[in-house]
Amino acid sequence: MKTTQLFAAVAIVFAASGAAFAQEATVVPALSDTSTLTRSEVRADVLAARADGRLAALDSRLGLTGDTLSSLSRQAVVAQTKRALASGEIDLINAQAYDVAMARQIAASNMAAMGE
Repeated sequence: MKTTQLFAAVAIVFAASGAAFAQEATVVPALSDTSTLTRSEVRADVLAARADGRLAALDSRLGLTGDTLSSLSRQAVVAQTKRALASGEIDLINAQAYDVAMARQIAASNMAAMGE
């Protein structure tokens, strides 16, 4: 009798914990991985969209404008990267992504090194 009660109790606990993680079911339509267009037809569509401005309109809605290009030279970017590595900024960014305690430690040591 005790085994049955124990089993029932465990089943109730698992059922209750499963309900806590329940989410609304959303149906995602199946996408076909095969195209009905040939490669040349897709290219022609892209060229036509670029020519009549549809592609530029899509890019602007997505925030993909030509002004996202850097005005810095490669040498300037390399110099910035070396400064960030030397100052510990890269370590801090990586630590924030993986280890909050390490991020705080690196930030404190950087602040101490800067005299703040």
